[in-house]
Amino acid sequence: MPTMPLLQLSRQSKSLIAFLLIPLLIVLPASLYITYDNVMHNLRSKAQTYVNRMDDVISQLHQENQKAMRAQNGCMAIREELLETSQLRELILLKDNLAVCSSKRGVMVSDMSQIIAQRVTQHSSMFFFDINDDPHQRTMVVIDTYPSKPESGSLALVDKSYLVDRLGQVANDQISYVTFKLGAKTFPQENPFYQNTFSYLGTSSLYGYSVLINANSNYVFSRASYTLFFCLLLSLAISGALLLANHHYRQRRSLAYDLRKGIQRQELFVMYQPIIGSQSGDLEGLEALVRWKHPDMNLVRPDIFVPLAERQNLVNDITDIVLEETLDNLKQLARNQNLDHKHAPLHIGINVAPQYLHEKQHINMLIEYGKAFAKIGFSLTIEITERQVLDAKGREALKTLRQHGIRIAIDDFGTGHTSLSVIQQTEFDYLKIDKCFVDSIGLDTVNAPVLNSIIDLAHRLGVRIIAEGVEDTSQADYLKTLNVHLLQGYLYSRPIDIDDLKKQLCPA
Repeated sequence: MPTMPLLQLSRQSKSLIAFLLIPLLIVLPASLYITYDNVMHNLRSKAQTYVNRMDDVISQLHQENQKAMRAQNGCMAIREELLETSQLRELILLKDNLAVCSSKRGVMVSDMSQIIAQRVTQHSSMFFFDINDDPHQRTMVVIDTYPSKPESGSLALVDKSYLVDRLGQVANDQISYVTFKLGAKTFPQENPFYQNTFSYLGTSSLYGYSVLINANSNYVFSRASYTLFFCLLLSLAISGALLLANHHYRQRRSLAYDLRKGIQRQELFVMYQPIIGSQSGDLEGLEALVRWKHPDMNLVRPDIFVPLAERQNLVNDITDIVLEETLDNLKQLARNQNLDHKHAPLHIGINVAPQYLHEKQHINMLIEYGKAFAKIGFSLTIEITERQVLDAKGREALKTLRQHGIRIAIDDFGTGHTSLSVIQQTEFDYLKIDKCFVDSIGLDTVNAPVLNSIIDLAHRLGVRIIAEGVEDTSQADYLKTLNVHLLQGYLYSRPIDIDDLKKQLCPA
């Protein structure tokens, strides 16, 4: 069966392969490095342990040599005192390179120059020595001499079995073997002395010998398997996170593309939510709310597509659509001679982002729209949203609009960028209280005292108050007692389309 060439794979399939392979290509070398670093760290630690052990043995033998060299009771006393010393095979006193006393053989005379000549250097204090020239009987010799008589002193031969027990045996599943080296000789002599990837060479700073630690292959494999397992889990987690982020990015990018196309295809439309007088109960205004009917997703929530429009610099285009469609819809109402409302002109609130006010042409358009709305019995109110900062240029634009009869409302006060300093520097007509503060009515929450403070502030500023999100009569009654002028929310009406609005305002 023929296989599909990579070039014929779909873009989505290629992305999936990439998101699976890229973390794996990063994690695999990382897991190998972590394994190597972990093994080498353990080998360094073990090597230092063996160096410390060997240094301790050599230091103890130096002490025995010094003790024998200071002895005043003759060879027999030395023999009796050192005969039971476990680490010693034999301790020999030297005089002019001749053995004169042995802890095993007592008084003796024997030429030791052949043994002494095996020292690595003239001043070496320890070396490996093959007894009877037999590498299998290799042991360690520690020698001390008098400063003024370098041919005289004490020589200690270590018991090989003690040395093997102390140093040569490996009681650890992490280590394959341990080898010591001084000069050309190694101990134990059967162990190789060459480095590989998983070996560590340590050196004694006191006595100059080397120790080579080789890792056990089973230990290396188990560490690599353990590390690789968790690294693969990490790789899968990274791949999952990348796929999720890519899906989110593609969704956002796709939704942004759809929004651009939706604007061109006129998928956006306007709905209206009535604003009611708290004292009279009569209709006093409307808020125009933009909605988007996606061809596949149906209605997309405004809290999703409006921030997206702001990020994609589409909010000005949407504002133009809302202004144009709202004027067209309300013209239809105005042509109906039975238009029924007591508070003419009704105010029509339209959300405008501060960035819309930065263009001179937009200011001129708003002035013309204000005039057009006034002709059909509506007063245009610009509701400034708080998702962006209202700067000095924006405040100057609002001042110009008010001079042309357009009213200004600060929307969602207390939830965004509006500060008291901005309020003091901006001339406006309405202060809109966000639903989150209205929801606190009758509840012991942090927002409860804030609501009263906002209402008191608005009264002091002499502006009208609109409370959003009013959903039950207890909220409406409370706001009415605090002289909140206008109420808006599901208690009175959900946002409705132009046809339902006609039915409410133009009864048959």
